[in-house]
Amino acid sequence: MARRSSSKAIIRRRLLKAVRNLSLEVQAGILIGVGVVVGFLLGFTASLGRKATRNCPDSPIAQNLRISISSTDRCGDPKSPCYVFVFGTGRSGTQHLSRVLKPKPNPAVPVYVTHEEEHLRARTKLVVHRDYRRLAACADKAQFRVQAEQYITRVKLPFYTKLLKRHSAKRLVYTGHLPMAFGLGPALVRTLPPGTVRVLRLRRERIATAVSLMALGPEKEDPWGATTERDSDGQLIYADAVNRRWFPKPSDAMVRLHVEAHVWAKLNRFQRWLWYVDDVECRWQAFRHSLGSRFSLMEESLENLNMLDGGQSLVRVAEFMGVAVDWSKAGARDNSIEHKMRVKVNASESSLRQWDEAYRQAVGSCRISSKYSYGWGGRHPET
Repeated sequence: MARRSSSKAIIRRRLLKAVRNLSLEVQAGILIGVGVVVGFLLGFTASLGRKATRNCPDSPIAQNLRISISSTDRCGDPKSPCYVFVFGTGRSGTQHLSRVLKPKPNPAVPVYVTHEEEHLRARTKLVVHRDYRRLAACADKAQFRVQAEQYITRVKLPFYTKLLKRHSAKRLVYTGHLPMAFGLGPALVRTLPPGTVRVLRLRRERIATAVSLMALGPEKEDPWGATTERDSDGQLIYADAVNRRWFPKPSDAMVRLHVEAHVWAKLNRFQRWLWYVDDVECRWQAFRHSLGSRFSLMEESLENLNMLDGGQSLVRVAEFMGVAVDWSKAGARDNSIEHKMRVKVNASESSLRQWDEAYRQAVGSCRISSKYSYGWGGRHPET
């Protein structure tokens, strides 16, 4: 080893001596030549990397990202109002968004962000039971459409206008799920000024959403009427008599995923909450199919907002909504169920998936137009 080290040192000294004996012009030429060779090798390596990247598929986030800006979109116009809504189910991260999103500093278009503000004075719960449930109880879809558009014109548009004026804003970002969950999306697009509506479709994994919705409270507070619980006299307890949740029922006019009464009676509580999650998806597909060119939309999942991608998904959502991200609140999603000491469902994952499979076979797909139905494998023509 000592002889090898000595030989290398001797060779190195001789090379350095030979280089020093060369003229400055020759030394400069050697350096330039070495630089050219190294540059060529680096460029060749980079080209191979680019070629390999082109041959690789996009990341899952890039593949699943869906953004469509309408040709009539006016949300970038400082003189135009803009209304941004979230199309979700509840327990899908909407409240988290309300905490994480904030107005940009010195924005070109001032923004007001709110979660479930439905009236300047009345409580949201009153608006749900007084207005939304009345609309949902319409005799059929045609009557619901007429009354929903009248309600938007008479009540919601004046409310939104006053809200924007009160906060000196031009863009309203409403992160709550209520208007869309109760079927007002089409009426909002048809009634609000053209090009002023943007909608974020925020999803959460189906089974996780249903389980989380069940944990909101006891079965007697579920929104679908009679339950299996009985009072002290043995009479069935009806949801109307208690604090019914802010969600639609299978008998409501705007529902897309129709379930026959005898099928519904056989569904357990978890499967009924799955129905609600899937009906919201059906109504989103119908909404996109019929009016997708008249509003700007973005689709994102709650799972993508967990910061594992360095916050890129949150940034895209914020850019679409025209707001900024409060990074001090973006790290962990608050789980209000745990804070309120509610108990999650005690069932194994295998049981939940078995119930899901049985539910899918019993309920099937939903009609989203005269030509198309929507099933859990995708949209396909009716046969």
